[in-house]
Amino acid sequence: MYDIHDAPVFQATFDLLKEFHIIRNKFPKTEKYSLGEKIEESLLAIIIAIIEAGRSKKEMKLPPIERALSQKDKAQVLFRLAFEIRVVSDKQYETSIEQLQKIGRMLGAWRNSI
Repeated sequence: MYDIHDAPVFQATFDLLKEFHIIRNKFPKTEKYSLGEKIEESLLAIIIAIIEAGRSKKEMKLPPIERALSQKDKAQVLFRLAFEIRVVSDKQYETSIEQLQKIGRMLGAWRNSI
């Protein structure tokens, strides 16, 4: 049986969540529990939606994949805000956005395969 935890889209999102957890710990206190928490919640929501889609029957996979894509868009906006208010570095922003774009491409391909 295929385990969704082995799926590249799950692993890419999980890796980004782990990396962001380290970044968030370096946020100023005022942003750690507001903006940082919102970004982490969005990344967790992507993972939860991926798990739901992985466990759903084919005809029920589309709604959680769409939720994951929406949360990915939300995370991109929040990362941009974090970058523009200078709580993440240029490199952290570039790496995170590249990873989110990769996740978006994988989710889009999954959606199109249904």
